[in-house]
Amino acid sequence: MGRKKRYSKAYKKAHPLTSLYLLPVLFIIAVVPLIVYGKVIELDGLEAIYWKGGIIQIDFFQYYKSIYFIIATYIGAILVLILYWVDKLDFVKTKYYKPMIVYALFVLISFFFAEDIDVALRGYIEMFQGVFTLIGYMLLLFTIVNLVKNEKHIKTIIGAFIFVGIGVGFIGLGQYFGHDLFKGDFGKLLILPKEYEPLADQLTFQFADFAVYATLYNTNFVGSFAALMIPLSFALYFYQNRLIYAACTLFFVGLMVFVGFGSNSRAGIVGVIAALILIGIIFRKEAIKKPLYIIIPFIAVLVVGYGLNEVSDGRILNEFKNLSIKDDIERAEERASNRVYFETIKFDDYTALIETEESSIQVEFVQNDLNFYTLNGQKLDVIKEGKKITFVDEDYSEFAFTRSADDKYYNVQIYGRRFNMWLTIDGFMFEGLSGGLFLPENPDKINFLETYGSLFSSRTFIWSRSIPLLKDYLIFGAGPDMFPIAFPQEDYVGKLNFMGIRTIISKPHNMYLQIGINTGVISLGALLTIFGMYLIDSFKLFINRSFTSFKDYIGAGLFTSVTAYLISGFFNDQIISVAPIFYAMLGLGIAINLMIKESEKEETV
Repeated sequence: MGRKKRYSKAYKKAHPLTSLYLLPVLFIIAVVPLIVYGKVIELDGLEAIYWKGGIIQIDFFQYYKSIYFIIATYIGAILVLILYWVDKLDFVKTKYYKPMIVYALFVLISFFFAEDIDVALRGYIEMFQGVFTLIGYMLLLFTIVNLVKNEKHIKTIIGAFIFVGIGVGFIGLGQYFGHDLFKGDFGKLLILPKEYEPLADQLTFQFADFAVYATLYNTNFVGSFAALMIPLSFALYFYQNRLIYAACTLFFVGLMVFVGFGSNSRAGIVGVIAALILIGIIFRKEAIKKPLYIIIPFIAVLVVGYGLNEVSDGRILNEFKNLSIKDDIERAEERASNRVYFETIKFDDYTALIETEESSIQVEFVQNDLNFYTLNGQKLDVIKEGKKITFVDEDYSEFAFTRSADDKYYNVQIYGRRFNMWLTIDGFMFEGLSGGLFLPENPDKINFLETYGSLFSSRTFIWSRSIPLLKDYLIFGAGPDMFPIAFPQEDYVGKLNFMGIRTIISKPHNMYLQIGINTGVISLGALLTIFGMYLIDSFKLFINRSFTSFKDYIGAGLFTSVTAYLISGFFNDQIISVAPIFYAMLGLGIAINLMIKESEKEETV
């Protein structure tokens, strides 16, 4: 009985300063995702080698989000400890702490063993999820679980979610209809450091028409944001009884649906569709009691979708058509059947072996010239036109080698693909975007996926090379944000087949692969344990629930939001622009579930 009393005390005793101590959490939710400001970054080490080119980069969307997230998160956690030590706050007892500690521990271990400690500390360029950020996600969970004590706290945090949703929504409206804040003179001055304001005319953001990137850097991340916000907006609407509040929340539903459609993100759409199905299941009793009221936000989805489809000349409908996995597979198979794929590229000193599905060739650089042979060793006759070499044999009509004007490399054209073979003191080499020279690599891959490498915008190619990496990081990961360095960037065969020879793969487009490779499979298991426990608890609480309180509606809404995000995570990455919102929702969802369970215990006493 004494143990139950201590547990209850953690909820019954809400310190007067708790609401004030929630300010760092509110800042993380309401302000951090909206931060856009330029930061000039000088790259060195492995990061400079594995980058798109150049050692000076300016980041607008991620760096300062990461910095302010870290500051606010650690302040929030310290405030919780102050309440515990000074004001005798009882920590909430929960099973979630153990996997949270395991995850944070293996993040730290992976950091200390990272190949580039500087990248692991700050995070990779354009990602900025270093060791402090990743541990900060757990601290955010810890802070929210221990500070949220009552309905007032829940409403305060929900207000922060509404604020950031409106901010992203209105900025997105301007972008979608051709009035991008960040493309105007005023907007450029807002996001440029003073010393770079003279360069405002040269600043451009390259995004397609009828697309929303808001303040989140990438339309895919806007899709993940919408996957979080749309289910929550539905729950807010369902809770309202007064007409004025219902109208306001319905407007919020429409705005978040607009953000989702405007992102043009199939991953986000998949997550939202799954969430809407789950909403229909969870709120089925409500639908029976007041069917017309419950169906209105679903109608809003159709109305907004239809309107945007008309405005964008069918773009929305095309996105839905492209959701068919069967059609994607058929397109990938058709592409594979109509294209000749490379099988092997090997450099050994000044000899090269290039094998394709159709014809293969051996190349030797001898006496300042190239000699060519079949795999059987038969010499091939060539035609020379200036610096360009072609072949007499029709089997090699798609092959051409052209020496550069400065004689430093050969430009190779084979079956419509081009790459350069550089002449170095060590033999033939490929050139990376950073100017570094590399030998081609033949990494472990999932062979049966090769036919489908172009599937899901070439995500399958990335996954087929990423999944085998997990066996190398079962215990310790490559390090926070070290995926671009762990990935086999010298897999030029794969890039020629599915991407582009000079493409840098900076993320796996799968949150779970990203976590498993960066911080290890054990850390991934710890996070999956947290997610799984929350989803199971929520399902049990809400699947047959009669909704009577604000906690009930918001708890169910957060459950569907978290579910939608986790589903979209199979196609999108964890990113500092959106992840803090996710972990804040997860933390609030855990807190609400614990509060509901505690109140149910008290009712049975």
